[in-house]
Amino acid sequence: MSVDQSLEPTVMVPRASASSPRKRRKSVREACRDAVHELEKRAEAARDVVADEINKLEKRAEACRDAVAEEFEKWSLWAYRDQTGEEWDAQPACFITDYLLALQCFGFALYVALYASASSPWYLIYFVALGTSAAFGGLLHHVAFEALQGIADEKKKSLVQTARVFGVHLQRSTVDRMIEIMWRIVLGTSILNNFALLSLAASRHLSEAWAYSIIFGAGACYAALAVWASINMHVLFLMVGFLPAMIFGAVTSVMAFDWQWRSHPSNELLVYVLKLGSGLVQGLVVSPSNSKFNHNALSHVILSVAATFVLVHSQL
Repeated sequence: MSVDQSLEPTVMVPRASASSPRKRRKSVREACRDAVHELEKRAEAARDVVADEINKLEKRAEACRDAVAEEFEKWSLWAYRDQTGEEWDAQPACFITDYLLALQCFGFALYVALYASASSPWYLIYFVALGTSAAFGGLLHHVAFEALQGIADEKKKSLVQTARVFGVHLQRSTVDRMIEIMWRIVLGTSILNNFALLSLAASRHLSEAWAYSIIFGAGACYAALAVWASINMHVLFLMVGFLPAMIFGAVTSVMAFDWQWRSHPSNELLVYVLKLGSGLVQGLVVSPSNSKFNHNALSHVILSVAATFVLVHSQL
């Protein structure tokens, strides 16, 4: 052996053990078991998190339903609130008196058409317009009543998104559109009714030329008012439409007043007083009972009395 060979390091190469593959497989199995166990722990934790979230969502949904129910209880007595927050009278006395007023006015219109054809045509227009306004007003309040009852039955299930109207399940948006359309008709026919009242006074107390001028000018203004009312749909248009007729008619009636109970001016003046009283009852919310016979129902009764005096006035 040379010196160089004696100085080289000796490397000991271990002999491959027969048990090494088994150990590796065992370690792999243990690693897999540990991984599966870790995944199961994570899955269990995820299930707990999901269960907690579901529980939170259920609690939020229940709180939402309770909030809706609580809000529903806060609504004004016998008032249907649409999705914009506008309240519509839904008291039974309101739509019943409206229906009765409509029947009365249509009956008076039929009487005038058949037995008092010599009277001014404005009487017929007055009764038809008031009857149409009352009929659609009654239907409006009736729909509001039906929707209010339907929501009361379903508020826990649908979060007040649907309502049952005359036995038909409708979306709240559909009910609201129906009410808006009927309200536009009510405003338009009420404006026509006031125009007929003003035209009655003009045709009775003024010369033909002046009467035609007043009626033509008032007709143009009332037509513009009707268009404006159909856009804004505010209840003030009812009073705005009545004020010109009341002021003009009251002034002409007072100027022609002869202190006789059954004269034209006295009956006509009484009509304006009753119409004004009806408007004040609505504006000041005066009623015998808010829960059974509210201000709208009382206003309809006063309008019914006024319509009776208009019929009497047509026969004098």
